[in-house]
Amino acid sequence: MQNLKKNLVNLLKTKLPLKYFKLLKMMYLKASSSNLENEIKKEKLVKIGELDLYAPSNHLVHTINIHQPFRDECLGVIAKIMSTHYPSRKVLDIGANIGDSCAQIRKFSKVEIHCIEPHDIFFNYLKQNMEVLENIGSIHQIFIGDGTYFRGTLINTSESTARFIENEFSKTIKTVKIEDIGITDIGLIKIDTDGYDFPIILSSLQYLSSNTPLVFFENEIRNSNTEANSNEVIDALYEIVYRYWIIFDDPGYFLLSASTKESLYDLNRYLRKTWENDENKRIYNYDILAIPENDKIIFDQIREYYLLN
Repeated sequence: MQNLKKNLVNLLKTKLPLKYFKLLKMMYLKASSSNLENEIKKEKLVKIGELDLYAPSNHLVHTINIHQPFRDECLGVIAKIMSTHYPSRKVLDIGANIGDSCAQIRKFSKVEIHCIEPHDIFFNYLKQNMEVLENIGSIHQIFIGDGTYFRGTLINTSESTARFIENEFSKTIKTVKIEDIGITDIGLIKIDTDGYDFPIILSSLQYLSSNTPLVFFENEIRNSNTEANSNEVIDALYEIVYRYWIIFDDPGYFLLSASTKESLYDLNRYLRKTWENDENKRIYNYDILAIPENDKIIFDQIREYYLLN
């Protein structure tokens, strides 16, 4: 069935003018997204960390708690260690979804968290969960970027996630720079936007260079293009102030600590290879924590925590 669908898409792509193929593709994606939306609205309580949050009844968090209990727990460890050195600094959660990462942070730290979630339904879940997520400074339904306008839409890809698709037939959206949100003294930026992490980082380099927060982002590689995009982000971060890296696999286990870019290049190559061979996937993506050169003590303490636990 999957091959039949792929062959049909390729046939339409060769037979239709590009403009009409893009329009047809967007219509199909929106129809699929609309069907998923009805499922997303069905809510069910789930325990994340030590808190009960409202989530869509088929949200991935319901099974993650069973099969990947340490997923995103590292954010709590990172926030706790950061706060011992910078007590007044805050966390910015870009792609907050229902607030599940916030709940993991709450297990370890009372740091003030500010949340970004552009999706209408997930934003409403986040707003509902604010009652139990203590010390949430603010929530914003915006797109982070370089402040420019572009056309696109959020497409539901599952009951847990939505992916942003740029398309000339969609509405115009204005992005907002991190520095224009109005949040000062950010010590940790977490980014998980299902494929849009790299553009957010590249559009925020000036802010990152001036403010040097810790940066935690999802490294999703599927082919040589996304591998090159990830390497570009690593190079760009290294060129400003980021010299230390800690990597976690997608279930949340500590994987590697590094002080060279080449170690990350090697991991990127490995991840691409696993996706080029459909039968041998081992890790679907991994998370990178980028640490500025002046914060080596934070790097050392996070590494030590995981070597001892």
